[in-house]
Amino acid sequence: NLFKKELENNGYKVNPVEVKNYNYNSDIYYYNNALQGKARAIQKIYSKYYPALKVQANLRNTRQQAQVDNSIIVWIKQLQPPGINGLTVKQVHYKRDDPAVIGDFFVNPKTGNWQEVNNQISDYTNAIEFKEIRRDSTSVYIADDRYNIQINLKLKKIFISDVNFTYDILSSSNQVLSNPPSQLVRKQVQPDCSRTFYSIDETKKLSSPLIVCKIDLSKAGLTSMPKEVYGFENMQQLDLGVTLIPTTEINRLQKTFPKCTIIYQVKQENQQNQSAQQTYVPNASTSIETGTLICITDTAIVRKLPSAKGEITGKVAKGFTLDYVEVITGETYNGSSKWYKDAEGKYYWGGNFQQYSAKKKTILKSKNK
Repeated sequence: NLFKKELENNGYKVNPVEVKNYNYNSDIYYYNNALQGKARAIQKIYSKYYPALKVQANLRNTRQQAQVDNSIIVWIKQLQPPGINGLTVKQVHYKRDDPAVIGDFFVNPKTGNWQEVNNQISDYTNAIEFKEIRRDSTSVYIADDRYNIQINLKLKKIFISDVNFTYDILSSSNQVLSNPPSQLVRKQVQPDCSRTFYSIDETKKLSSPLIVCKIDLSKAGLTSMPKEVYGFENMQQLDLGVTLIPTTEINRLQKTFPKCTIIYQVKQENQQNQSAQQTYVPNASTSIETGTLICITDTAIVRKLPSAKGEITGKVAKGFTLDYVEVITGETYNGSSKWYKDAEGKYYWGGNFQQYSAKKKTILKSKNK
């Protein structure tokens, strides 16, 4: 068993297990005081696998046989499969109240990886698998590209560190059920792409976060990514507007939902610095021309300068409408040198747009000569 295997991995020679009817409680005996340290070490290993069977390491004064002088004898009152702990658990049943979720983490017997199923996941056959990182006597640590998860049986909690979620463990097992309990309450949930939600609070009133298809948080004044968006597994479009959310957080969300279009522009804290940088674009000339364009490509990169080398500050999706205030003859990229500037000083390459409605045009002098 696992107990015997760990003893052997720690350098102990383990004799074959004898099963007999002895009138002993669980105990660890040693006959040489010099073996006390090793007996205590075995006691710790024993407690990991048989937490319900209390044991003590005791020195026996009588030497019954000379050959046991350098031996340690482990008596197990009832030889049975190890109790459910972090080293043996294979399935946990959990609940979370906000939003209401009931489900299971369990080991997939075919792959050996962990999977999650719950009453919000409509297609469990495509559920994300988590690789097991390590175990100890109370916990299992699993992870994928999105989350690092600790299943702590001692605290009866599941911690998802990256999004600060905590689940309550209702039960656990060292066997995988053929039909996890949550499958009995799983329901099909389809996204409603005819609606756009405008706040996280609005989505909390829904019967399931899987209903969310489009959400516009451009007016929310966010400085970090709300943890709730990771529950919108059917999300197809997220509008963050001009945002202070770090691009690392946006990129992580995009990696989690590769099919979701995330519309955003990174807010600039110092417009003067940006204007100073623009003078370094070679051969750039400007005309004041206001109008509206529409994005005709899947995505369009937003930059600080009218150049393909300019720092990226965001991106917009197909159908985005751009109200521009200047037209720039900047760096030629893919055959076009026309760039458009919006009221916040961001630049868009003209090849990604077509005219939507022009208003007026006045030619001014060139900036660089």
